Amino acid sequence: MAIRLFDYQREMKASVLEAFCTHDAVMCQMPTGTGKTHLLAAVVSDFAKGKLVWVVAHRRELTDQIKRTWDTYYKDRKNAPDVRIVSIQWLSRNWEKVTHDRPSLIVIDEAHHALAESYQELFRRYPEAKKLGMTATPYRLNGKGFADLFGVLLESRSLPEFIMMKRLSLFDYYVVPQNSKVRRQLALLKKRGANGDYLTREMELSLNTPRNIEYLYNSLIRYARGRRGIVYAISIPHARAIAQHYSAKGLRCCAIDCNTPAKERDEMIASFRHGDIDVMVNVDIFSEGFDCPDVEFIQLARPTLSLAVYLQQIGRGLRRAKGKKYCVILDNVGLSRTFGTPIRQWDWEKMFHGCADNLRIDMGERRELITHLGYPGKLADEPMEKVIDHTEMMQAIRHQELLRYYSSSNLVGIILNGKEVAQKRVMNVIAHRDNAVALRLADRSCCLLFDSGLEISLPSDCSDFEIFNDKIVRVVTGSGICYIDLVTKLQFKHRPAIEKYGPMEFIDDGRKMWRRIFDRVVDYDKLPTGKSTWNGFYFKTYGICPIATKTFIPGAQLGGTREVSFAFVVLFQTDLREYYLVNELSNGNIIIVDYNLDYYLVRPDLTYQFLFTSTSYNDSKQQLEHWMAEFAKRS
Repeated sequence: MAIRLFDYQREMKASVLEAFCTHDAVMCQMPTGTGKTHLLAAVVSDFAKGKLVWVVAHRRELTDQIKRTWDTYYKDRKNAPDVRIVSIQWLSRNWEKVTHDRPSLIVIDEAHHALAESYQELFRRYPEAKKLGMTATPYRLNGKGFADLFGVLLESRSLPEFIMMKRLSLFDYYVVPQNSKVRRQLALLKKRGANGDYLTREMELSLNTPRNIEYLYNSLIRYARGRRGIVYAISIPHARAIAQHYSAKGLRCCAIDCNTPAKERDEMIASFRHGDIDVMVNVDIFSEGFDCPDVEFIQLARPTLSLAVYLQQIGRGLRRAKGKKYCVILDNVGLSRTFGTPIRQWDWEKMFHGCADNLRIDMGERRELITHLGYPGKLADEPMEKVIDHTEMMQAIRHQELLRYYSSSNLVGIILNGKEVAQKRVMNVIAHRDNAVALRLADRSCCLLFDSGLEISLPSDCSDFEIFNDKIVRVVTGSGICYIDLVTKLQFKHRPAIEKYGPMEFIDDGRKMWRRIFDRVVDYDKLPTGKSTWNGFYFKTYGICPIATKTFIPGAQLGGTREVSFAFVVLFQTDLREYYLVNELSNGNIIIVDYNLDYYLVRPDLTYQFLFTSTSYNDSKQQLEHWMAEFAKRS
């Protein structure tokens, strides 16, 4: 039977065979569920051609899966390559039985374990064999890289890309709140095991309690009722306690761990595949190598500081299956708050070389959680938060390229058109349009950020936006539509008009007008058509005049309340101040007065001549009469 590969698998296969021309050891990274085992079989089939090949894994489940895949292609064993599929544990105990073997290629499945001494021994014993390491996560919790064992890392497409290609499943992601009682419990965990992860005993004491298990059950029923899936537990006692509680509540549930007899384990998995079991609670059994596309939910009940463990567990639910629209991920220990969501982009190359920055995005929160929130109280009914919805996932994936996480500060850099324009505490991206992005921040406020650095506040229930050519933004909110002017930052219920008078621009909502300039907002009463005019070198409109009782302005009128005065307002293109029109002279000049009660003569070339400063209403009237007589003589 021919080994059929998808295009991305063919590309990776070609890259592997090409890399063997210059490297003796190659590591290949592909996300969980994208067919590493089939790629492995294709590479082995092409490479072997009469040569011995070893395929080595660290667990029986992995070797069994590889054997099943191999048997699919070579059922009758005719023309089958000479392949030996063994576990590293068996090899470590039986080196003498393979003394005469001379493998030309050694494939290491789940090669992120290759730093273990047993694999180091394998490399030392067979230096002449080519080595191919297959993994979804070339990362170790201790930060050590793999460059001493493998000459090069070949990266496949990212997990978000595979979701976009519909090769992996969409998912809904629910997580405990940042200030949740579980997160506070985890913040109190101080001890670490030999591998740098949480100490199992301490996790058990904190989380293997009736109230925590009741919380797990409530979450499952609330967000994934009727679905079949996998629960990841801390330990064997924890797994059995969960399974017992779920079963008592009426769920068809079983617990599987390393002590479960092989035959019984196989029967449980078969029952799950056939739909006779709804929930399998496991301890490190299904983290790697378990291939069952029918998994409809993943419940994370086991905390970890290992990115590899996190992504391997999530990956078990992302395989596509007939009738499966999406998977539900219940993050009951807040791993997405430690590492980010599964669609976060990872720099595998840096991890491969052992020079990656801290991968966590929650550094610095431990003391804050303990100090300000205290020790946990009641837990069972605490709700979870939906981080990602499968209906919006494609858009969320497209938004990932806009964000850069800084674990040291808990800030997120926003990248627009190739440059970082700001750093903020971002909750999520609402929408992205070319040179602007709408963001929801950690304090639940929303803002619109541009590649220029310009920032505009948005309504807190914003869900989308559209920018028009005239710099008006249409904002979609939970309560309807509103419009924001990018220049004045004014918000309107209805789309305002942009009015131009000579070189000057105004925003007009039908009732008032605002001069359209940055960082200065002054409104003017909207006059009947024809009353607002551009008079060659100045703009003339009508507005409230607060100085009409202090100085003489011909034509100023009291409003209906006899407390507010109105007068003609004069604006100049290069002058941001407002003036009030005193007189228009026959030679084209005008007389104006400002808020300081200073009177000026202004000529069409925009030269100003100071006339006088008013000290009272009557004084200004007398002085103005004097100057008007003087101008009459000159004319």
